[in-house]
Amino acid sequence: MDDKGMRASGDELALALGAREEAVTNREARVSAREAAIRECERVISEREEQLHLREEALQSQGETDEERSQRERFMAQLRDANERLVLAALRADELAEEARKTRALAVERAAIEAEGRRRAEALAQELLATEAVLRVSDSQFRTLANTIPMLVWYANPDGHIAWFNQRWYDYTGMLFHEQVGWRWQSVVAPDDLPRILARWRAALASGAPLEDTLRLRRSDGEFRWFLSRAHPLLDAKGRIVRWFGLMVDIDDQKRAEERVWAASHAKDEYLAMLGHELRNPLA
Repeated sequence: MDDKGMRASGDELALALGAREEAVTNREARVSAREAAIRECERVISEREEQLHLREEALQSQGETDEERSQRERFMAQLRDANERLVLAALRADELAEEARKTRALAVERAAIEAEGRRRAEALAQELLATEAVLRVSDSQFRTLANTIPMLVWYANPDGHIAWFNQRWYDYTGMLFHEQVGWRWQSVVAPDDLPRILARWRAALASGAPLEDTLRLRRSDGEFRWFLSRAHPLLDAKGRIVRWFGLMVDIDDQKRAEERVWAASHAKDEYLAMLGHELRNPLA
């Protein structure tokens, strides 16, 4: 890829980060709106309580039956209970907002790390492609280079048959070459991700277009971790594919941070929905 392509890739990463920051800003605006709505509910309830208090004084001066007094006292007790719950809910909403803010900040930081990882992966891919002349002379030099970088690296024949993995692949999967050569690598891909990955890999082989996707790979201890996977074709002078090069970057920490952000936002939405339902009954 030339300098123009690298700049375009950097622009895409910048746009992606900008979109994420905008999403965080929108979520913060929604939190502020919900807090304002809670304060408005508290104000309305306070005004109604004051009106009822005035009505109570008027009724006391006019005289009321025992049943009317009993009903009024029950309603006032319900209203006081609603006010107490509203104050507690507002405090809880503030706690949730602070927790969501911290989680969003972590997600933004993780997104920046992921973007940096993608940039480095792109730079490494360009470096590997730039060594095409050297690779044609000796594969041993390429293998030495690939074994020194902290990523999973592989290359495949034009038909998709994977012919080599770097040492970090074996260290991660705990499997031997003959157990994964060709198309046997499917055994370490998460079953839920495998159909999509196979379909996209076959489509890339047919079109010759670079491939980028995320998937989970099983580690030697049985744990599945998320990876950003990229595959680039190496072309000869006539534009024919002579080999596919692949890089896989561990992004499990970033994915888990995103899941925590989503879970916190979802929990807050559910809590505020329940709060709105609980407040409508005494107000009615």
